[in-house]
Amino acid sequence: MCTSRNNKINITPSQVRGGVNSSSGFIALISAIIIAALLVGLCFTASETEFTARGAVLHSELSKVSHVLADSCIDSALFSISQNYSYTIALSGEPVTVGSNTCTILSITYSDEDTVLHQKTATIQTSASVRGIPDTEQVIATIHNPSFVKSSPDQQDINIVSWTELP
Repeated sequence: MCTSRNNKINITPSQVRGGVNSSSGFIALISAIIIAALLVGLCFTASETEFTARGAVLHSELSKVSHVLADSCIDSALFSISQNYSYTIALSGEPVTVGSNTCTILSITYSDEDTVLHQKTATIQTSASVRGIPDTEQVIATIHNPSFVKSSPDQQDINIVSWTELP
């Protein structure tokens, strides 16, 4: 029963409960904790997926940069061969700086010269690594000896036979 004193209303505890079981507050609290835990887990999973996706994209981009850098070393070696038919490098390789990165011409090996066509085959291997992502390339090219007239006007000084990425 409610009583009023000095314009104040007094309510007894049995009136507040209104007949509701006291364990319902406990159930509501546990439900809120479980829902909060599920939401935190969902947010963590979503952020983990996004972080992993960003890492995969970065790896892909660095792999492309490493590949292009190794290709640049091959271009440098082919240019040097075009300037000097007997171009060689040190056994330890030859570093080539491209911007702020460096690739290495690992080796250049030649076949014996074909005495009829006056050309030889060069095998060039290069490597590059950008932030730990490596790439190794190999090119096989025929090189025409500039000391001799070409057998046909269409004959190239350097002809790429194959260009492959090595494991």
